Amino acid sequence: MMEKQKGKEAEIVNKIRDAIRVAKGAVENEPEPYRAEAFRVVLGRLLESTEVSASVGEVETPKVDKRGKSGLDGFEKLAGACSISRHQLEDVVDARNGVVGFLVHLDGTAGPREEQIIASQCILVTYHVALGKEWVGAATLAEAIRNAGIGSLKNLSRNLCARPDLFRKRGSKRSTEYKLTETSKKAALLTIKALSEGKGQEVLAAARGEAETE
Repeated sequence: MMEKQKGKEAEIVNKIRDAIRVAKGAVENEPEPYRAEAFRVVLGRLLESTEVSASVGEVETPKVDKRGKSGLDGFEKLAGACSISRHQLEDVVDARNGVVGFLVHLDGTAGPREEQIIASQCILVTYHVALGKEWVGAATLAEAIRNAGIGSLKNLSRNLCARPDLFRKRGSKRSTEYKLTETSKKAALLTIKALSEGKGQEVLAAARGEAETE
């Protein structure tokens, strides 16, 4: 009798495991915060269909990578702030594994100084809005600009510090960090929107115009 009971329990456990596996596969492409809820609904239906009496709330739910969730939710927030779709945003910036990348190729017509400013604004606003990181280290910012293929990093610190209306700086040498002013955040969101809509030349023209008036 006891062996029969153990066999029945093992059968139930196997059915639950199969249901969990199927439910995970069914919702793996769903974005958070909907994935966890969808998992519970699908799993509940599967357990009901196999007549397994179990509390879905007591079953282990898929583990969520908090960094991935933060980046995902933050990217939706950034896209909304720019008044563009997530897909449009992903043509301009990337934030995989908590590291921001600037994806737009600037043709160099605005000059390295203006390109540095444009890229820095887009990178810093992505760190701030999508990842919740207001201050970004100088080395991190420089690496993102370098990876974007911008021709020169020469005088980056000097060029950013020359625009106190756009950037704030704290620390020195290896501990130097930058963030955007409130005015610059708004400008950065508009820049990302323009770049996502294929209006890169307008952004570069504006940068050239700023350079001419200074």
